[in-house]
Amino acid sequence: MRRSLPLLALVFILVGGPFAGPALAQSTASEPQSAGALTSVETATEDAVASKLFYAPTGRMLKRGEVYVAIDAFTIGVVRVGVTDRFSIGVGRPLWANTTWITPKFQIYEDDHTAIATGVLHVFAAGFGMGGVGYSVATIGSRDNAFTGGMGWFYGKDDDGLHVGMPVVIVGAEHRMGNRWKLITENYVFKDGAMLSAGGRLLRRNVSIELGGVFVLVGNTAVPGMVVNFVFHPAAARKN
Repeated sequence: MRRSLPLLALVFILVGGPFAGPALAQSTASEPQSAGALTSVETATEDAVASKLFYAPTGRMLKRGEVYVAIDAFTIGVVRVGVTDRFSIGVGRPLWANTTWITPKFQIYEDDHTAIATGVLHVFAAGFGMGGVGYSVATIGSRDNAFTGGMGWFYGKDDDGLHVGMPVVIVGAEHRMGNRWKLITENYVFKDGAMLSAGGRLLRRNVSIELGGVFVLVGNTAVPGMVVNFVFHPAAARKN
């Protein structure tokens, strides 16, 4: 098992970073100062990347033809495309390693308040072998306020042919705080450790900016880090 730790660590880093309620529709009206006074209306920006938390998938999907390009931690490029309304695929590659991964995702079920999906993040890493994580997740709630939970399985085979595996629990949530802000937490629990993160997503028309803090806990060791992601997407809709 000790020989397999580099492969599992690489997969976990890639997955987590360097690895219900009504939709918000707030409006405010200014008190009229005269008979002809205008009314001001505050609108909310739709979350164009609600198909994921910081890194982990939600049960929601990109729709057919939708696409986003992400730059995670300044050095990791990710592209994801909605092939159909229920199937999407992505590819990612860091600048600092000869590594590429693919992320096919399929939605099993969706209604107004529940979405369930399954998928794989499969890594091709020279010098580490091959590995990844298969998962199933369910998201309950609206696009503004929701809980996501699921299970995954880290798998892999190093260059010496040693097979490895480890279960992981995925727990996350999102909460709309205003017209352009959403709080996000994304957490993993695995054997002998956990990864905890919390932060926010700034919602703009063509780009979403994700900022947060992360702690990786392994045994008695805690390693802090930061989430800094930029997600570029076609113009997001405005909700009145």
